[in-house]
Amino acid sequence: MCSTFRQLGLHPGGPIRIEAAAALVGLSPLQAQGHLSALATVHLVEQTSQDRFVMHDLVQAYALEQVRELAGQEANRAALSRLVDLYLNTGAAAIRMLWPSRPRRPLDLPQTDVETLTFHRPADAVRWFEDELQLLVRLVRCGARLDIASVAYLPVVVNEMLFHRRAWSWWVPALRDALEMARRGGHRDAEAWVLETLGDAGIDELKAGSSAGMYRQAMRIRTELGDANGVAACHVGLGRACYQLNDLDAAVAHLETARRLSTEAGDRWEFAVASAHLASVLAAGGDVAAARDLLTQVQAIFDEAEDLMSSGCTSTLLAGLAESGGEHEAALHHLENALRIFAEVADVWSQAHIHRRVGDLHADRGNLHQAHKSWSAAADLLSGNTEPTAAGLRKQLIESLKEDC
Repeated sequence: MCSTFRQLGLHPGGPIRIEAAAALVGLSPLQAQGHLSALATVHLVEQTSQDRFVMHDLVQAYALEQVRELAGQEANRAALSRLVDLYLNTGAAAIRMLWPSRPRRPLDLPQTDVETLTFHRPADAVRWFEDELQLLVRLVRCGARLDIASVAYLPVVVNEMLFHRRAWSWWVPALRDALEMARRGGHRDAEAWVLETLGDAGIDELKAGSSAGMYRQAMRIRTELGDANGVAACHVGLGRACYQLNDLDAAVAHLETARRLSTEAGDRWEFAVASAHLASVLAAGGDVAAARDLLTQVQAIFDEAEDLMSSGCTSTLLAGLAESGGEHEAALHHLENALRIFAEVADVWSQAHIHRRVGDLHADRGNLHQAHKSWSAAADLLSGNTEPTAAGLRKQLIESLKEDC
């Protein structure tokens, strides 16, 4: 029991899942639950739900001091490596559940027999990501400090959710740590993935020039590895960067190349993603009809594959296209469809964004009652969410409500 207490000090912080404790201590989840329950009876941990326990900061600091003093560094690295393996496997399982139509390129992942959490519904996977968002960041950073090379793959296996959730203020420092670990360990595939993800973060931060450099570095690696799907993804990134830099011709060229490469590779998901971004570029150039046709095709691809997350995002793009053309009813229809999808998968973050956009549409038409109703719904969904992007959005929504009172 004392050994379990000490090793819990290695946990990166926040609620401790039973499976995480099992990985750290090297026990089965049932055995770990027994140890945690025993520790709870003497108030060294507190059970907060059926499968989670918390350790007070001062208690955890003492446990960490003890495990560093009494266990060897290699034993501590092995324990944290098992925890990383748990989250690598679980993150990969969650992504497969949420983005079923995206083929995953083989990764140079370590072989492990650590048990993996299972997900029976997309909503379970979304909730897991939201619950573990900060822990994953901490785990990358802790693993990097202990020179655990496999942490380079944590942002790789959850890449789609990082792009979707956009919690970059938390994730960018961890991505830089992951990039260093990938390079130190010679994991070229992980290096390319992390470079692409840093490029995506730069696009959201309106740093398209630096993002383009990241995508080009990643493309060189993908080319060396003979990874046609990866090269296509890099062309999508470069297309997005060129679009942000207002070089529409270059954006079209990159996105058309991505569509061609993904078609040759038989990757309908990447083809659809490239097509969706191409639609945005075409709309910006004035060809709204072609953009709408492309997005309609994209939606059909994702609906056929039952890829709810991608389908919901496509509906938001169709809404933006309708809104830019003054088609408010059509825009509302697409947003309501997206809201239905994101509610089905329990994606609170996306639901809040959709409610905000619905509120903005109502406000533009002078319907302040409906606008307030939608903005309030969005703010309520984000209540208690301490992640900076979510907290910032909630603050904006509350300010909007105050201004129109």
